[in-house]
Amino acid sequence: MDGISKGQSALMSAQKISKKAVKAGFEWENEEDLYNCVLSEIKEFKEARTPEDKEEEMGDILFAAVNLARWNNIDAEQALLKADKKFISRFRIMEKNADMPLEHLSPAQWDELWHKAKAELKIKQC
Repeated sequence: MDGISKGQSALMSAQKISKKAVKAGFEWENEEDLYNCVLSEIKEFKEARTPEDKEEEMGDILFAAVNLARWNNIDAEQALLKADKKFISRFRIMEKNADMPLEHLSPAQWDELWHKAKAELKIKQC
């Protein structure tokens, strides 16, 4: 595990750690096992009782997700950056379309605005 920089993002470190483990022969037998791992980690997160345990399990979820990305030849860092950009775009549309400040909306109103923003972005992309 030499060569893992402490100055890079945790996500990039996780990708490098995962690749190094694979080079040493530590790899999933198949993608289905990896899906089961992700689901298992989510279950463990749901069952965690303390903030410390939840934090640990969230780390396990994220690391498993990085492995799933690697398995599918996806750069997890780039995928997350794209997801960030998409979320910001949707959120800005929600702010623009809301009749009142967002903090005053009900969960149902949030959901309605979110789905309208998703649809609006899809129309713009076509």
